[in-house]
Amino acid sequence: MKVLGVVPGKTELRCALVEGTSATPVLNRTLKVQKIAVDQTDATSLRDLFNLLVTWVMELHVDRICILQAGATKFGGASPARLKVETVIQLVGAHSSVNTRLVPPQTLRAKEKKFAAKTGATPETVLNGGAEFTPNAWRDAVLTAWTGLE
Repeated sequence: MKVLGVVPGKTELRCALVEGTSATPVLNRTLKVQKIAVDQTDATSLRDLFNLLVTWVMELHVDRICILQAGATKFGGASPARLKVETVIQLVGAHSSVNTRLVPPQTLRAKEKKFAAKTGATPETVLNGGAEFTPNAWRDAVLTAWTGLE
């Protein structure tokens, strides 16, 4: 199974493709950062993002998309831009007939603790040759994808 883990932000997406099973995951080296155009109208940048992600999903033969869901901030709910990007990713899944789900941040932290129990090591050891994921958003993208393998 191939799972695309996506961590959206207001200006970029971080994507990681994880293959295999939850006990034997393999990180495909197609970690990508996709900038979201801020100098265009929302409609134009979201349409361009949709088209790009549809292409990625089809070319990579993705079986599932997992999106790290926006959490609450100190200012209240998630930003409207973040929610729009999440929606576009869900539409990509529907358009491509790929199972798509949101992964709440709390679930991600709980799954992080299960990772060592399932695989026998940390995400860094199993999926990154022992090196730290920098920035942390890469780690979140990889763990978000890994949750889709279960």
